[in-house]
Amino acid sequence: MGLLKTAQKPPKKKKTKVLRPSQIINKERRYIQLDGPIGDSIGKLELGTKIFITGKSFSGKSTFISMLCAAISQHVKVDYNTHEEKGGDASTIIEKMKYAGITELHDTAIRYYQAPIESSTQETFAEVLSRKGSAGFAVLDSIQHAQMSKKDYIAFTNRFCNARRGKIVAFISHWQKNDFVLHVKHDCDVKLEAMGYVVYVESRMEGASNMPIVIWEEGAKKAWGKNFKKVIAGKYWPGKKNTK
Repeated sequence: MGLLKTAQKPPKKKKTKVLRPSQIINKERRYIQLDGPIGDSIGKLELGTKIFITGKSFSGKSTFISMLCAAISQHVKVDYNTHEEKGGDASTIIEKMKYAGITELHDTAIRYYQAPIESSTQETFAEVLSRKGSAGFAVLDSIQHAQMSKKDYIAFTNRFCNARRGKIVAFISHWQKNDFVLHVKHDCDVKLEAMGYVVYVESRMEGASNMPIVIWEEGAKKAWGKNFKKVIAGKYWPGKKNTK
């Protein structure tokens, strides 16, 4: 006589967390307020914020990222995971660092490295950020060269971009508009587009003016010509119907 098979109970599902308006309004939140034009434009950065940065080559994008790293390093440690420019060890990055004011004095505040998204032989980006005392702001440059997938992005942001972990993460993208890039862009709280040494800003953060940020004034004047004043005043940007 065969043994009777007992029916297995399905695994218990995790309950959906429900929030009341009062819990959302009265929750104690942690912010970073950056100084200068960058802080004025993007507003107060809540810990856990996701930032999307894109732009064509020679748009000033990399220089702006260095400027952003320098500004945020005044508040938290910064990790720059770059899969371009030899993992940060290229001579091409030196001038950008100097322009942003990054010097030897930032040795304990900013780190450059190249960590994979997935690997069985090397410490991954997520594993580096899981260390005790790890960076509060991280840059992934770029999502294409790091071979990040949509599944990777969702898992990574769910793990780190929340109130408990509180990591602010900037995802750098090539000038592309495929499904994955659009997903990242729409998911991020701050969207930054570099063109002609000016950054167009779309930020949901509290106190954000969303005014364009000039990376390099001389280069921007040459790039934009007669439209320069309208661009920096937020009255003109290619592909944008509504001016600020």
